Amino acid sequence: MCYHKRIVFLCSHFGWANEVRPCETQKGFLNGSHSNLCEIMYAHPLQSIRVQSNCKACAAKQSKTDTTMCTVKEKLRALSESVARLQKAEKKEEEEEHELELDAEAEAEQLAVVHLAPAV
Repeated sequence: MCYHKRIVFLCSHFGWANEVRPCETQKGFLNGSHSNLCEIMYAHPLQSIRVQSNCKACAAKQSKTDTTMCTVKEKLRALSESVARLQKAEKKEEEEEHELELDAEAEAEQLAVVHLAPAV
């Protein structure tokens, strides 16, 4: 059980750094008296380092998520602008139809007045 430095990231993942103190098995492997190297890694709290950034995997995921969210926001904005344009055009079309109806009614009244006017 060798002691290593441990790096703790903001995302709570951790990584191992260089070896601080080798155990007897590792020392024996290094000088050739043992055939197996030590595979157990421990970290002492005084040898743990906290880093104020995410690990590479989480940073890549966050970057991908940010890109996706940016794309979604752009598409939503474009859709809302399109809907606003369509509503504006529809409202304008309704106003024009209403004006045409008023013009038609005014012409009908004028024709009715002309036809109903007594002959002099």
